[in-house]
Amino acid sequence: MKASSLSCRAAARSGTRPSAISNVIGHPTALKTALPADEATRAAAREALELVRAAPHAPLETLTG
Repeated sequence: MKASSLSCRAAARSGTRPSAISNVIGHPTALKTALPADEATRAAAREALELVRAAPHAPLETLTG
């Protein structure tokens, strides 16, 4: 399965626009810049990192489902 379809399905499950995910994937520095500026972004990043650290080799679908 293509990464783009995985990210679209993950976006749908999380209530996030697929274009927002594509923007972060295409411009990771934007996320790096947003982290110090916004507590909600920091909290979301922490949660995502906890999920990945708990199951580093888990398919994306299991992390976002």
